[in-house]
Amino acid sequence: MVMTCIEWDVLSKLSTDAKEQRLENMDYDMVFYADDTIVFSKTIKGIEEILGHVKNISGDYGLRLNKGKCVNMNMNVQGKQKLGTEPDDHQMEGVESAMYLGNRLNKKASVREETTYQMQQVTGTWKRLQTYWKATDASKKWQLLAYDATVKSKLLYGLETAQASNADLKRIDAFQLRGLRQILGKKTYILGSLGNK
Repeated sequence: MVMTCIEWDVLSKLSTDAKEQRLENMDYDMVFYADDTIVFSKTIKGIEEILGHVKNISGDYGLRLNKGKCVNMNMNVQGKQKLGTEPDDHQMEGVESAMYLGNRLNKKASVREETTYQMQQVTGTWKRLQTYWKATDASKKWQLLAYDATVKSKLLYGLETAQASNADLKRIDAFQLRGLRQILGKKTYILGSLGNK
């Protein structure tokens, strides 16, 4: 509720110039989820105006920006980014990619980079599960349920809206099938569907 109030106040203070720098077909400049925020504009000046308002208005509500977590990811725009329009405002670190809600956003909007990152993260979970299963008498059914709940769900988290290519989808399928083969103790595993006649 507080973030909704902050957004409302920020939008009421935005200049016409900043509103004109919005991305095409959008009537907003920010996306909030709890305390994680993404701000976007076509220009550095637009971003700095929005961030300046967010910083000042958040202060009115007793909140402050964590400067160490604020990063700048420019796409098709050159320049350094500050947390506001004042000369002494904090300058943000420029990055090629950033974490948002457990997903890694990148400048190229590359689904391949995101899936590679997710696979790396899931591999650690998968190895810990294997160690646990070796020390217990977990049934294959239980292992499959645990695999779906921990490995598969973490692998696919946030990818439901990604525009994945056929090559990306094949990589994801191959990764999942490797895990299923290990659980079932099979060298090959074929997934298929049967249509009703």
